[in-house]
Amino acid sequence: MLLSFIQILLLYSYYISTCAAQSATSTSSITAPSSIPTITIPTLPSLLTLSPLNLSHPFLSLSLPQSDSLYVTLNLCSLSSNTSLLPTIRLSTANPASFILGSRTSVDVTSGGFHSSPNKRSRSGTTWELEWDKGFANWTSSSLSASVNLLIGLGLSDDGIDTSVITNADGNVVVQIGLSSQKPIHSLSPTFPLLGDTTSTTALIFSPILQYSPQIQPTYPNYTFPQAQLTLPSFSPSTPTNFSSTNMSLMLLPTNESPTTQGLDHSSCAVRLVNDTKGISTTNNIIFNSSEPTWMSVGGEKGFRVFWVVGGLTAGGTNYTAWVVDDQGMLSRPIWLTTKEDTFPCQLTLPTPLCPSIGYSSPLPINSTAVTSPSGDLISPTSPISTLPQAIVDLVTSSLEAFSVSLTTTACGRDQYSHVSTCLDCYTAYRDWVCRVTIPRCGSSLPISSTSPFQSQNVIALSSTTQGTDIQERQNSEQDLRVEVRNYDDRNLLKQIEMKRINDDEKVLPPGPFTIQRTSTSARIPSLDPVYTYDYLELLPCLSTCNAVDRACPAVLLFRCPSRSVRTANESYAFYGHDNDVGDGSGVTGQSASDRWGNVWCNGP
Repeated sequence: MLLSFIQILLLYSYYISTCAAQSATSTSSITAPSSIPTITIPTLPSLLTLSPLNLSHPFLSLSLPQSDSLYVTLNLCSLSSNTSLLPTIRLSTANPASFILGSRTSVDVTSGGFHSSPNKRSRSGTTWELEWDKGFANWTSSSLSASVNLLIGLGLSDDGIDTSVITNADGNVVVQIGLSSQKPIHSLSPTFPLLGDTTSTTALIFSPILQYSPQIQPTYPNYTFPQAQLTLPSFSPSTPTNFSSTNMSLMLLPTNESPTTQGLDHSSCAVRLVNDTKGISTTNNIIFNSSEPTWMSVGGEKGFRVFWVVGGLTAGGTNYTAWVVDDQGMLSRPIWLTTKEDTFPCQLTLPTPLCPSIGYSSPLPINSTAVTSPSGDLISPTSPISTLPQAIVDLVTSSLEAFSVSLTTTACGRDQYSHVSTCLDCYTAYRDWVCRVTIPRCGSSLPISSTSPFQSQNVIALSSTTQGTDIQERQNSEQDLRVEVRNYDDRNLLKQIEMKRINDDEKVLPPGPFTIQRTSTSARIPSLDPVYTYDYLELLPCLSTCNAVDRACPAVLLFRCPSRSVRTANESYAFYGHDNDVGDGSGVTGQSASDRWGNVWCNGP
């Protein structure tokens, strides 16, 4: 306790001296603290919510126990009415503690940090200033031989406390701190959950991929393709790729109640607080939850994921925000999603061994198996589709078998036709293509939300909705679309709006959606008319799904995709622009089929 008392005196003296030295030029809002609340942490690990920070109590200090290794994580649980007012965090390993950072600092990237990226903080000697990343901050040392002290304050700087920035901030700023000598109590995964799709009241959400598991390449002379009905591999318990554990939970919140509205996207504390009172993904809303990681190829990645189907959502374009968290405290980054209109007719369809890349709403017959909560309350009168109609199974199976016969005529595994693709790659791309054209994805009549907090101020939103029952009307609509696209057919502009990866600060909406009206007698594949018993709006497959087959397969198979210049090309596939390098719905060549804000413009990975 003597050391803590000395630290208090030194800190107090520091503020008095700095404020006195600048009194001739500073305003009256720069003041020295009248008292210094200090919290001594006796043992590790510790997780505690600190006393609220406000105008009356703008700062506090912490004295941490000495340890060879130390993991410090901080989460902002709540902010004041001034959401731009974030507490400053200074950390000192000096003895006695010194929190003066000075003007000559460097970025420290050597002492731990996020799950896959370095810390964000400035360093000056033995003093650090931690940087908040959307409500999360951390500091790590694996070779520590000194005491550690923290100073946390509002309006804190080397000059003292600037009370003017606190005066107009009603409410409290609350910080949660986690301390451990073994591993971080909280951490961030750099990955996102994957939105399968939504209906008017339900959503299909996949975890980030937990274990990559590509298919094993066969070899010559026994080059054998997988069966149409894949034998899915079993999950082997191990350390997941993007998380600490496979015991995962989904947190789904109404976006207008979400901590993201305050910029606290990465704060476990803030997300959990809202989830406890406003969360949708409770036992009374879960329609389906995979019991263990399952192999699939949704999102264009082959491997194991867990997934949830959540009910009880509000129809009509209601926005929700979703996170995934594991039982070791690792939080994913958030994604956004929007419900469909009340009249949306289609059903969520889960990945199957025949079509492992399918995970969206499709116009299949309703599965009227009701789902109830553990207490017996009705969650949903229907269940997601987990078994495909036999007519679809037969068509996809026969297509795969016939294609494999043609493909084996190229002496797979012996004669190399490509430096980057194999016969299995070709067969896999064909499977994805045939599943997407056989199992249509339903589109929504709702436009891309104009109220999205992430929309661009200058967006070119190209869309096409055509009527499948009127050929002339369809052609006229496509002609209008081509004129619209041609007006914007500047390669640099297209590449600007179809970035490979939309970052947090790049608020660009995708084009589309590209849809076509179907009836129960005008299916994409006429032989499947009896399967689809109601009218629906089809979201056209991305041109990239066809291009992937053309690119991966031997030229002798003569598999060809429509040319963008052909008048009727937009009847079958979604694309924009005339430049083949962009606008096909793939992440590698341009604007992906979907983004993390729930916008989807074509049916693709």
